[in-house]
Amino acid sequence: MSVINLEKRRKRKAVDADTLDFARDHVVNITDITRTKKLSEIMDYLSTQDGKDDVYIIQNSKKKDTAVVLAEVEHYKELLNYKERFDQLQDQLVELEAISRLDTNPNESISFEDMVESLNDEGIEIDFDSLNAKIKSDDFDSEEN
Repeated sequence: MSVINLEKRRKRKAVDADTLDFARDHVVNITDITRTKKLSEIMDYLSTQDGKDDVYIIQNSKKKDTAVVLAEVEHYKELLNYKERFDQLQDQLVELEAISRLDTNPNESISFEDMVESLNDEGIEIDFDSLNAKIKSDDFDSEEN
């Protein structure tokens, strides 16, 4: 075994039983989708209460980098809402931090985590539970942070 292969093996995370179960049950080859009723079965399952938060990965064995995620529309919409709200929060935090740094060194960089910590130190607390409630209600503009 070469040194390069050994390095790649060290970087991999351990595979647990849940990962194997997910791969067995939720990773489907494109050939299975096109030649069987598997797509219809997956869509039927995703439309049920048990399947509404699940996802399936459809992959092409001939093109290893080609894969898509199949999810129920409402679940995907919820994930998009989280992303949108997170992006808005990031923008607000950057703006607040930029305003507070107007008189300091403009070449100094800061990570997102440091920014959140800095805002908390200044008494500006971020209530993530409230944020999650807003995301679920789809009402982002009713209250400004």
